[in-house]
Amino acid sequence: MKPKKMIMCLIPNNKCDLKCSYCYISQLPEWMKSGDKFTYDVNYIAKCLSKERLGGECLINLTGEGETMLQKDIVELCRLLLEEGHYIELVTNLTITKVVDDFLKLPSNLLEQLEFKISFHYNELKRINLMNRFFENVEKVQKSPISFTLELMPYDELIDNIDDIIDVCKKNVGAKCQVTVGRADYLPSRTLLTKQSKEEYIKTWSKFESPMFDLKMKLLDVKRKEFCYAGAWTLYVNLYTGEAAPCYAQPYRQNIFKNPEKPIKFIPVGCHCALPYCINGHAHISMGVIPELDAPTYAVVRNRKRKDGTEWFSKKCKEFFGTKLYETNKEFSKCEKLYYNITWYFRGIFFIISHPKKVLRKIRLGYNKIRRSIKEKHK
Repeated sequence: MKPKKMIMCLIPNNKCDLKCSYCYISQLPEWMKSGDKFTYDVNYIAKCLSKERLGGECLINLTGEGETMLQKDIVELCRLLLEEGHYIELVTNLTITKVVDDFLKLPSNLLEQLEFKISFHYNELKRINLMNRFFENVEKVQKSPISFTLELMPYDELIDNIDDIIDVCKKNVGAKCQVTVGRADYLPSRTLLTKQSKEEYIKTWSKFESPMFDLKMKLLDVKRKEFCYAGAWTLYVNLYTGEAAPCYAQPYRQNIFKNPEKPIKFIPVGCHCALPYCINGHAHISMGVIPELDAPTYAVVRNRKRKDGTEWFSKKCKEFFGTKLYETNKEFSKCEKLYYNITWYFRGIFFIISHPKKVLRKIRLGYNKIRRSIKEKHK
């Protein structure tokens, strides 16, 4: 089986049981103040994301602004989406034991289509004495049909603990964890979140031999000018409101929850990426949204092989995540690409006219980012 599309779903619940020093959500006044219920019933959400409406089985990523497993009815929503035939990637710190246990009660055939993207918050787990609980839950997952990846957010405070982190990972999951890349999201450039130079940063964190880290560093600061099929083959959806965009920071929006009988418009970004570089390239580019770019598959970026030869991914997940979206979707002709590139401007203008409050809010956010950037430079 191969994925037809990749759907990135944001759950804007900012509640979390951890308070990591590098997490921007936990630094905001709104932290821990949001509700934890979906605006729409989960059966309705699943209907809006049905296999029929999306064109086939999809890879659906569920990410909370806080801890995803603190979202009420998250297990039921996943069950419904898995029954549709979709494969789910759920981002979690894996410390909410009751919800982990609830997931493990799902039928084995559904669990084979589920992957936990487990964030390993080493310092915070030690600070609040949750390391044992964390790895007890990891062990439960390893004994189940669920696939997983263990991912570390690298930041300067962890540098002295790198050898211990590697030893802990080898002991508990049989391999080094994957490593992502920290971004200074308050800066327009989205540059590295570190006091090290780029060369020092690469040397420090390459010790983990992580394909994810290697790909993200390769994509860092490289403005994408190729024709991108994000929006045509992928979608970015707010699961509270149903508002959907082709990708991050794109001006065009549609609401896919207002009328589930209405077809979704899959419109590509084309040559109009609004970001300084592909900030989620380890997912989008590894899934093939820019077909001419040579990149490892999403399975390679996520999976690890243990010393005993077993792997973090089940056979089904490895196969599904190991597919490029251009294998299941038709690439556009030169005329079609030209059409989407030209009409992008009109969609942007229409969005500005029809959503003035949202545009003003984005301008304010951009202005605040610039102010913070100037303050950081003068510290």
